[in-house]
Amino acid sequence: MSHLAFRPFYRRHLPHIQPPGATLFVTFRLADSLPRAVIDELMAERQRVEGEIEQIADPAERARQAYLEERRLFRRWDAALDASRHGPRWLADHRIADLVAESLHYRDGKVYTLHAFCVMPNHVHLVCTPLEKPDGTYHSLTAILHSLKRYTAREANRILGHQGAFWQAESYDHVIRNEREFRRIIAYVLSDPVKAGLVSTWEEWPWNYSRADCQSAQKADCQSALRKVLRGKVWRFGDGISTDHITPGRYYHLRGNIKALAEHALEDADPEFAKKAQPGDFVVAGRNFGQGSSREHAPLVLKERGIRAVLASSFARIFFRNAVNVGLVPIICDTEGFETGDEIEVDLEEGSVRNLTKGFKRSFTPLPPIMGAILADGGLIPHILRHGGFKWENTP
Repeated sequence: MSHLAFRPFYRRHLPHIQPPGATLFVTFRLADSLPRAVIDELMAERQRVEGEIEQIADPAERARQAYLEERRLFRRWDAALDASRHGPRWLADHRIADLVAESLHYRDGKVYTLHAFCVMPNHVHLVCTPLEKPDGTYHSLTAILHSLKRYTAREANRILGHQGAFWQAESYDHVIRNEREFRRIIAYVLSDPVKAGLVSTWEEWPWNYSRADCQSAQKADCQSALRKVLRGKVWRFGDGISTDHITPGRYYHLRGNIKALAEHALEDADPEFAKKAQPGDFVVAGRNFGQGSSREHAPLVLKERGIRAVLASSFARIFFRNAVNVGLVPIICDTEGFETGDEIEVDLEEGSVRNLTKGFKRSFTPLPPIMGAILADGGLIPHILRHGGFKWENTP
């Protein structure tokens, strides 16, 4: 049997599975596009996680955790590619990006049904369903990628005047399990240029493609996908942080100027926060965060500072509701062990907080769908303006 022929399971350096008729999410990258140290770090983390999962006795829970960890580890790998300035970025050349895009389209209807792709400066995302052949077998992913990579490498090297390896030999692939996951992955693929800071909206990226053109509910997935996994640094506070701590009363005269008021946010609790907090940071606190005033200024100034979410053991009820209404994510979870400067990753869909600095994980109950929809739209007023009321159906 040819090594390129279809098999339900095959292996090179990583495990690959291709059930007949499956829809696959594939990512492949340029040769030498990640530093060796980054690859070693990611592989060491994978081995550690695999060892932890093997210790789980319940088969169903073991499979669930394996699936969640696969998603998390892939996001870390993809984020490393987005941030990497190591190695070639030949796909940033419009001639090469066009070549790859045209080659992906050329195979549509011949060896696969093409659902979506995104050509990034140093890697490519592809969502496709390999087609059945006349003999009843399916076009193998191995053969599809071999043909695609061989042709594009030869042509790209000719255009660039380059010799040597163009693509990394190994690729990542994942079997899409259901319609919900399909929509989530399409949104992830199309949103990658936005997450990497290359464009403001997914529609602006010339080398994005979706068969459905990301319309209706799928378009909403694309717009909200950026908010489902958050990553940043921690600013740690204790119990009983009040609205007077967040917006000191002596600056009450600035209440009509949120930008100016935000320059003094939490300065009585931690003067360094007011000076050094950066967009993308998190506020992590203890019990009863936000007690005091019913005005919305407290969550507004935190949002103005670029705080992605507030994590607390408990919230004052009015602050919690105000936070959702202004578009600031409030998360109730165990915050013991977090310290200022820790890097964390929050998965709003899974309901987990991972401390990447200290290596532990906390779980929380995800927000109700209607709150998720309001936050995805940027707050209650934008949500109402967009939908003409509360959008109860198909909320994320």
